[in-house]
Amino acid sequence: MASTVVRVNKRQDRTRTAATFSNTETAVGGSETTVLDKFDCALYNRYAIQIFNSDGSVAATAKVFGSLKDSPGSEGGSDWTQVGDDISVGTSSNALKAISTTPIRHLCVRATGNGADLTVIVYAEQV
Repeated sequence: MASTVVRVNKRQDRTRTAATFSNTETAVGGSETTVLDKFDCALYNRYAIQIFNSDGSVAATAKVFGSLKDSPGSEGGSDWTQVGDDISVGTSSNALKAISTTPIRHLCVRATGNGADLTVIVYAEQV
């Protein structure tokens, strides 16, 4: 099970804000696993996602999902649509991707790679 999403608010200037949303390291199971629980990101319109894999022997494939629903159901279910391509994260490595053109109300990250240990950080900002 994914860990609780931790939100840290940041200020860019007098009128614009940003935030980071992150989890503690989460082990990926044998099937697709939620590594970053759903969170509300409706205040923001540009996102950067960095996924760290601390496991030295198992690569992972992560998928970012978005939803426009007020209260979407379980992560990755019928209320969710994959945003962008699959993200490959090698062993003892990380990947950084951007989402800058799609308005989204909620985000979550799911992954495969039985035994991978993933940490996710989403940086969201207003532009």
